[in-house]
Amino acid sequence: MWATLGSDDSLPQPRPERVLPAEVPIGAVLAWVAKAVVAFGSVRSYPDGFDFVITALLREPLHHTRANAVFEPGVAESIGHPGLFLRIDVTFADGVTVSNAREPSRETRRQFLAGRGGTVNGSRFEQRYWSAPLPPVGPLRISCHWPDFAVAETHDVDAELINAGAKRAVVPWPS
Repeated sequence: MWATLGSDDSLPQPRPERVLPAEVPIGAVLAWVAKAVVAFGSVRSYPDGFDFVITALLREPLHHTRANAVFEPGVAESIGHPGLFLRIDVTFADGVTVSNAREPSRETRRQFLAGRGGTVNGSRFEQRYWSAPLPPVGPLRISCHWPDFAVAETHDVDAELINAGAKRAVVPWPS
């Protein structure tokens, strides 16, 4: 998670730890090319945001010592392989775009995207992301760009499904 999140009241807050999120039945294969598949799914809604998982599968195992470079742009650059980084952009109906390629800024403080842990092995990569606040009504565009595997695809989902899920989230101890 970015160190700056939660340190300024004008920025969205990190994912709440004392909430039972609602599962949202949306997901899609974002890209399917000869050597890789990228999917969006496992969406969960909270009262003030949502999280989701990006799963990337490779036909052949990745033989890099730093396989975490798939979701870490700095690591990919440090090993001289910037095209190994799988960039995820989320564009909201109000035009705001957030990305796993950069930290939240004052310009994107209305919305942010932060990594929340994942798993990596030779041919399967999963990363959970947190985004807050809830998206505005309209299309939510998920884009993936993975240069080493010739992936550049987008998929739209209905943000209302995420917002409806937020109403089903359980807050055991409201403040």
